[in-house]
Parts: sequence; structure tokens; C-alpha cells
Amino acid sequence: MLWINRVVLSIFVFVLMSCAPPDNNEEKLDTTIIYSAKTILTLDEKRPLAQAIAVKDGTIRAVGSLSDLKSQYPEAKTDTRFDNQVIVPGLID
Repeated sequence: MLWINRVVLSIFVFVLMSCAPPDNNEEKLDTTIIYSAKTILTLDEKRPLAQAIAVKDGTIRAVGSLSDLKSQYPEAKTDTRFDNQVIVPGLID
């Protein structure tokens, strides 16, 4: 009978923990983030290369030079993790 109480208590604790609010470590979705890179391949014939991407709510808002995007989105946070890397589009069927 004691092991049944332990199992029920364990399940209760597990369910209770899964109801906890999410961590606030992630960026808020309403924040604009500018990702800068050495080269960004856009696959756009008019502008095949760029140096920065502005993203808000998981959607690309603008592509261009880092200085242009910083002036266009002055409140945005800049992520420089990819400064020495090439970013290519991820194609999903």
C-alpha cells in the first residue's frame, strides 16, 4: 500500500511541475532581433547577398546591411554570433 502512495505522489508532483510557467530565458517574441553575419545568401536575384537580417515574431522583417537595419530598427537587439559565418536559407518542403 505504501508503494501505491509513492506512485500517486510522484505522478502528482510530475503533473504539478509540468504546469509551471515557462522560463523567461528566451527572447520575448515581440522583440526585434538583428542577426549579423559575414555573408547572408538571400536567394533573391535583386539582392543576392546581405550582412544582416531583422527578425520579429519568428518572421524575417528586413534584410540588408547592418547599419541600415540598425537605423530602421533602433530598439532591436543585435546578435553577433554569426559575424564570421555564412548564413544560408533553410528550405522546407
